[in-house]
Amino acid sequence: MSKSAAIKFDIALQPKQLAVYELVENSPATEIGYGGARGGAKSHGARGIMLLRRLKYARTNGLFLMRVWGQVYRNHLEPLFREFPFMANWYVGGDKKHLTLPNGSRIYFASADTMDDIRKIAQGPEYADIFVEEATHFSEEELIFLPTALRWTGKSGITPKMLYTCNPGSRGHDYIKRIFKDRRFQEHEEPDSFAFVQAYGWDNIEWVRPYLHAQGITDFEYYNTWTDQQRFQCFIANSDYGAKLNQMPEKERKAHLFGDWDTFEGQYYPNFIRAQRELKAAQVGQLMQPWWRRWASCDWGYQHAASIHWHASGLVSPEDARRHLGREWSEAREVVITYREHVVAGRPEMLLAQDFVERCDNDDKRELSRFFMSPETFGERNAVADIFRKVFREHGLPQPEEARNDRVNGWRFIHTLIEQDRWFVSDRCEGALTAIPSLIYDDKKLEDVMKTRKVSDDIADEVRYGLFSMLGPSAKPYEVRLRETLAPIQDMTAKHLAHLDFKKKNRKRSAGFTVGR
Repeated sequence: MSKSAAIKFDIALQPKQLAVYELVENSPATEIGYGGARGGAKSHGARGIMLLRRLKYARTNGLFLMRVWGQVYRNHLEPLFREFPFMANWYVGGDKKHLTLPNGSRIYFASADTMDDIRKIAQGPEYADIFVEEATHFSEEELIFLPTALRWTGKSGITPKMLYTCNPGSRGHDYIKRIFKDRRFQEHEEPDSFAFVQAYGWDNIEWVRPYLHAQGITDFEYYNTWTDQQRFQCFIANSDYGAKLNQMPEKERKAHLFGDWDTFEGQYYPNFIRAQRELKAAQVGQLMQPWWRRWASCDWGYQHAASIHWHASGLVSPEDARRHLGREWSEAREVVITYREHVVAGRPEMLLAQDFVERCDNDDKRELSRFFMSPETFGERNAVADIFRKVFREHGLPQPEEARNDRVNGWRFIHTLIEQDRWFVSDRCEGALTAIPSLIYDDKKLEDVMKTRKVSDDIADEVRYGLFSMLGPSAKPYEVRLRETLAPIQDMTAKHLAHLDFKKKNRKRSAGFTVGR
């Protein structure tokens, strides 16, 4: 219980909420995640923690932030007014919507639909705490920028904190998952600055309180003598909400009931299960044969990331599938392995082309047959593709080709490759292994992938270029590519040698790489 002036606040936190409060109040972490399944009382906990912090640290500001203002009002202001009716007299509307507590502390409420809105918030009042609700609805760029608004210069003794409440899915999913669940930190990120509490519906006793009351079971027994499994079983058996979550289709059940960060609502490739797609380097070496076709793809970028992947395809026998993949196939299957990657930003075109050459081993230099580049690199004189051409020509590598940019058909082609168990990715391609399962549907173009302005966009586009341009239906015929390759060559001897080299690197297949529907 906390007191402010003559007014009493009864703020009771459930155990998971209390664990979050302890992290906010006492841990070195400055960015704390609280998320997972639906129904875990995350918003209620965030309100309680915000009030406790504002009451403890007089004359400090806190901010609740969501994507849409209507959600801010419904999720926080309405519940606060119901629980503490006198707070309605403390509310100030207008541009800077806030509550002013008797001790001088303020709780601000805001929404941000764009990056410009985020920047305006950062330029506004100082905040000792910022609590971002439904944090995965914000982009990685926005979530990285938001902590710049977290600052407090007053003499309150408070350590400013960010709290992100969230469910799996939406545009910020892979960033939140990376820093909180996977704890894969980048060079500038300090691991001790991040902490996470996983939420479940059965953390929230209110769902089953009528049942517990009828059985004479106390809150203490529920939280302190029952196992987590007992609370889970009670939740799905004795609450309508828990039963509904438990009856969902398996993918939705994993996301909403268990807060599974590997399967979530809106995910474009729920069939991309990392454990089923990822190959160790040793497996790649055992499967790939010298006669397999090899090619590469590139999505060029300077300010945003440039992404390059190397691919190979060939037949895998049932015996090799059993030995190296743990699969039981009744017949040989042509598969694709994406076996190497290079992802970098701020790299000039010439150096990026040289990077590619240096990363090609002898087998690549001998067998690489095609190199697909993003369409915007072609067309103008001295275009990016021209620079690559010059470098590749010096090293006997195939000339760059404009990639097919049919987004929807390309994404669906990859889906089919996964569904038919034909595409595998080396563990040396962490970018691809992370980017592909993080893709989400575009809510405005339902069959397309949402663009999120993250590195995963660049990686996924480039992988699509590579797989669909080389293997997709209606790809440019062998004979057409042969004519285009030989046409610029005038010397007959050179043309003959180029013809032989083209035939070697572009062996016709008897049946072709086909995928079903």
